[in-house]
Amino acid sequence: MISIAVFVSDEDYAAGLEKYLSFGASGIISFGVYTESEAFKDFMNDCNPSVVVAEESFWTEGIAVPCITLVHGRRSTGRNTVGMYQSLEVVASEIVDCVKALFGKGLGDEEQDSSIPLSREHEPEESDIKDSTAGCVGESFGMIYRCVTSQIISVCSPIGGTYVSTFASALASYHSKGARTLFVSFDPFYNLRIDSPLEVKGGLGKLIYLLDRGCESVIDRCAQRVGGLDCICGGDHWTDICDISREHAEKLIALIGSESYKNVIFDIKLFGAASVPLLKSSDRIIVPDCRGERSESIINDWERQLVSVGVDNRKVTRVVIPFDGMVSKNCEFGMLLKGRLGRFIEETEGRHYVR
Repeated sequence: MISIAVFVSDEDYAAGLEKYLSFGASGIISFGVYTESEAFKDFMNDCNPSVVVAEESFWTEGIAVPCITLVHGRRSTGRNTVGMYQSLEVVASEIVDCVKALFGKGLGDEEQDSSIPLSREHEPEESDIKDSTAGCVGESFGMIYRCVTSQIISVCSPIGGTYVSTFASALASYHSKGARTLFVSFDPFYNLRIDSPLEVKGGLGKLIYLLDRGCESVIDRCAQRVGGLDCICGGDHWTDICDISREHAEKLIALIGSESYKNVIFDIKLFGAASVPLLKSSDRIIVPDCRGERSESIINDWERQLVSVGVDNRKVTRVVIPFDGMVSKNCEFGMLLKGRLGRFIEETEGRHYVR
């Protein structure tokens, strides 16, 4: 597997480039696209990419693997350089061509030359690759590729009124500042005020409709953009939740893998069997907790029930959300990270994205 680590500072450019790289990636090429330098460096340390692609403003001296430079112009200025200000389709194609030149022209063919190095030190073992049910193996326009990493976080609670949607939205907004992120809310009454053209109703109904018909690019057709975040949220009616089956949830997980999101945040309302695949696929389950003996007993019982349906309750983390004026009914989406909640998420997630 040839892994490519890509760094560009502009979020919209990064999201578009990632999409075109997804379409052009072959079975042995994978990639991660980042807009935040610390997350990019962490990825390089954790995954040992085979190639680094970075815009020319990013310091690449001392990196031990081949580097491809994205120059601020339309034309390449030398070997292993790509002009940024072309169409994204052309930029993605030139990046893949540079990788092929570095590792051999046979990349992407069915029969791979055994002399081609597969990574900096070793070829990933099967155990290093997440199972397809976790959404990391996907198919798009007939091309198969694997995401290098993905993180699925479910935010839910067996108790109402604990600001589950508020916290999930803030967490998704936070992670979108570092990498491509998808937010899916299964709350039919999702009502955070958003100062943008985002339509918060109808997303779930449209999702179910397209999943039933096996349409291509389902997430693209359902998701709407808020800043650097892709959102699918809200329903025309609460019965949209009732219409979601376990099969719908499983298809959604598989499609998320094909879109190569770095982070996926689910705002889960406990709506029966369909919520089980979502919880099983999650790397982490965050429960905004209420203080009190009654809530403690309910959450403890719920965690025991998770085990009975095959969900690892060791993934569960309880958090007590700090409350201030930024966290209230009908709060503005754009203000979620401005107060104590933003600082709390920064501290618990361990990276400084909030401005």
